[in-house]
Amino acid sequence: MNQEPEYIENIFSQFQVPGEFTQAVAHGSGHIHNTYLVTWKEKKKQKKIIMQRINSYIFPCPNSLMTNISLVTDFLRKKLRLRGVNNLERRVLSIIPTHSGQLFLRGEDDGYWRCYRYIENASTYDVLETSEQAYEIARAFGQFQALLQDFPSEKLATIIKNFHDPLARLDKLRQVVEEDPCHRLSPCKKEVEILLSYAHLAQKIESLIQGGSIPLRIVHNDTKINNAMLDNQSGKGVCVVDLDLVMPGYTLYDFGDLVRTGTGEFSESEQDLSNIKINEDRFTAVTRGYLEEMGEYLSTPELENLVFASQLICYELAIRFLTDYLEGDPYFKTKGPEHNLERTRTQIQMIQTIERQQEALEKIVQTYV
Repeated sequence: MNQEPEYIENIFSQFQVPGEFTQAVAHGSGHIHNTYLVTWKEKKKQKKIIMQRINSYIFPCPNSLMTNISLVTDFLRKKLRLRGVNNLERRVLSIIPTHSGQLFLRGEDDGYWRCYRYIENASTYDVLETSEQAYEIARAFGQFQALLQDFPSEKLATIIKNFHDPLARLDKLRQVVEEDPCHRLSPCKKEVEILLSYAHLAQKIESLIQGGSIPLRIVHNDTKINNAMLDNQSGKGVCVVDLDLVMPGYTLYDFGDLVRTGTGEFSESEQDLSNIKINEDRFTAVTRGYLEEMGEYLSTPELENLVFASQLICYELAIRFLTDYLEGDPYFKTKGPEHNLERTRTQIQMIQTIERQQEALEKIVQTYV
């Protein structure tokens, strides 16, 4: 894959950007795509866009992917306009098409590229600094879901089938453990054993779904805190980003991922496991922000299982990280051979931490339902 500046400049020139390429630098901390912040010049003014090389291993159908994003962003823009919201270019992700009007470009190396408008004076966070930030991010995701309550779901393609399916992912883990294709099983037998012992979490969500207790909705499916932007001056939620997995799904996963990423003061690959705990003030902020926007739409079983959802998403991610580690890291970007194993251990610690704090967390939820 050629990512030399002159190659990216050639890609840039094929999108509807009315100016001259200046430079491209790697941007963000995403696990999946190669993302660049591209600076360009228009009438002597420096401007920016986001350019991404889509990971075609994970997203082999870019047409469906980008059509989904276009449909959702158009719908959100209309909804916000009806509410009298200004500065829509800051509130909703904006796709920049190619000169031929396409939503993405197939490069000379058979890579797929896309461009988005850059949202100025706003930032994302991998680790939050305050409970107010947790509140604003949760509120942004809650509003995002609330706005999509009447979106016609049949219009959206399924981008990754059974994306949130911990039983299927558990079966895959068992298969990879048995095969041990990269001879990596030896240092993680303990983690395999722990994850198998928590299979009841996967069985519970399957029971809720099959019993019709929780409805299928249009959800984000990847509500990590760094997928919502906060204004640099006001600190208010500005825009939800990374819409690759917006499709029918279950709200419990979205709320759970907000808790997983927004209620601690540690990284996703924390090596000192004693640092891993749920900050109850942050959990309160996440719960309050999310339910202020989305609470009126949630069913009783959804409200009753919010703390369970926090454990569930950690469990699913632990399975995914460990499976990826055993397979040689084909899915998630890594910074070393043990990175996915470190991520696995962090998620296991989160599961056990939520278990210990469950009673206190349930009381917090009850305050807002």
